[in-house]
Amino acid sequence: MSSYCVFNVGDRRVGIPMTCVREILEKEFVVPTPVPLAPEFVHGLFNLRGQVLPFLDLADFVGAGPTKVVSASDRAVIVERGDFRFATIGQRIDTVEAGDELLLPMEGAALHPALDAEAQTDRGSFHVIHLDRLEACLKQAMKFAETPEPAREAAPASTAHPIPLT
Repeated sequence: MSSYCVFNVGDRRVGIPMTCVREILEKEFVVPTPVPLAPEFVHGLFNLRGQVLPFLDLADFVGAGPTKVVSASDRAVIVERGDFRFATIGQRIDTVEAGDELLLPMEGAALHPALDAEAQTDRGSFHVIHLDRLEACLKQAMKFAETPEPAREAAPASTAHPIPLT
């Protein structure tokens, strides 16, 4: 039996293994500082007891509609697996036990590669986030978001004769 932290990302119910959830904070404790030129899914960076973490919107990576922070019950879920650490908004957070026999292969997984399986429990269903795949998706998205500087060509040497000053 595995435990999952289950929450809504936009209109999709997702779960992350509890072994990778460092903590859950009230959203007012997370005040991200915007990062110029960052992709839209990066809401900014924030300081959590001396550790700088990105605050991410996972909606695009799990096939959900946009995440809207509208409820007083929303929390920040701090995820940590090795060196991979981030925070995301969690709506309607719950802890659910699910055995491997309850995990079903997910249809359309190619469309949402960060998702691993669908869990059916007595408390409803949710999609399991595969953190290795999510990390790969985030890195790929960051790479695509990098905008290279336009190549600057050296100004061609003028072939015109200088105008003499008189």
